[in-house]
Amino acid sequence: MQLSRPHSLPSIRAKLVTLVLACALPILIGYLVFAHDADGREARHVAEDAAMIARALAGAVERDLENGETAARTLANDPALAAGRLAEFHANARRLLRPAFPVGAFVLSAPDGSALLDSRRAFGSPLPPPANGDADAEATRAGLRSVFGGGDAVVSSLRRAGSAGSADSWGIAITVPVWAGARIAYALTVELRPRRLAELLAAQQLPPHWNAHVYDRNGRLVARTGELARAIGAPMRSELAAALPGHDSGIAILAARGGAAANLAFARTPVQGWTVAIGFPRHAARDLLGTQPAVTLAGILGLLALSLGLAWRIGNSIARSVRALTEPAAALGRG
Repeated sequence: MQLSRPHSLPSIRAKLVTLVLACALPILIGYLVFAHDADGREARHVAEDAAMIARALAGAVERDLENGETAARTLANDPALAAGRLAEFHANARRLLRPAFPVGAFVLSAPDGSALLDSRRAFGSPLPPPANGDADAEATRAGLRSVFGGGDAVVSSLRRAGSAGSADSWGIAITVPVWAGARIAYALTVELRPRRLAELLAAQQLPPHWNAHVYDRNGRLVARTGELARAIGAPMRSELAAALPGHDSGIAILAARGGAAANLAFARTPVQGWTVAIGFPRHAARDLLGTQPAVTLAGILGLLALSLGLAWRIGNSIARSVRALTEPAAALGRG
C-alpha cells in the first residue's frame, strides 16, 4: 500500500510574514476608515463654519447699508435744507467728506429729478445731466421717482459714481426724502464707498486660501477680500447665480479653474437681497487634519513593507539555524 505524502507545513518565514500582516492590516484598515470618516466630518464642519461666517457678514452688510440710510436721514434734517439755504447745506455736507468717512458724495435733487447740488462740485457750478440710455442713470431716475412718489428710502445696486480707474469710481446710492412740512421738497442721495464693505471683509481675517465677496441684487461684485479695483462690477460666478433662486443661504460647488477646486457658502441680506459668499477650498478639512492622507498612507505602507522585510530576514536566520541543526540531530538519531 502506497502511503500518501504528508502535506508540507508553512515555513517559518511564511508564519512570521503572516503574523506581521495579521497585526498590521487591522491597524491599516482602521486608519483608512477613521481617515475617511474624519475627513467627511471635518468637511461638514468647515462648510458649516463658512456658512455661519456668510450669514454673519450678510447681517453686517445689511447694518452698514442701514447706517448709511440713517446718516442720510440725519443730514436730510439739516435746518439749512428746511429753510432753503442750499449754499449753507452744501458747505455743511462738504465738511463731512473726509477720506475715512464712508460717504463719497452728497447729491440733492429736485422733484423733477434734476440735480440741485453735488458735494463733489463747487456750489452753483453747472452739473452735467445724466446720460440718456445709461443703465445706472435710468436706475437713478427710477429711484428718485420712487422717493418722491412714496416717501421711502431707496438703496441702489452698485453703480458708476465717477471716472473709471479705481474702486472709488463706483458707489452705492442711498436716497431719502427731505420733507418740508407735509410735502417732499427734495431727495438727498448719499454715495457710499464700496471700500467700506471691503474693509469689513478684510477685518474677518479668514483662513489662508479663503476669500469673501459681496454682490448686489443684480449679481455684480461690490467688494471682496484682496485687490478690488479691477474686479469691482464683475458678475458673480454662474454656479453661484444658479444656486441662489429660492434659497437664502446654502453651498455652491464651483468648477475648478486652473487651481484647487473650491466651494462657496452664501447668504443673502434679508432686506436688500444682496449676497455674501465665502469661498473655501473643497478639501479645506485636510488643512485641519494636518498631513495629506495620501502621504500618511504611503508612510504606513512603507513601514509595513519594512516590517515584512525584517520578518523575512528573521525567518531566513531562523531557517538557517534549524538547517544547521538538522545533520547533527540526524547523526544523533542514527547513533
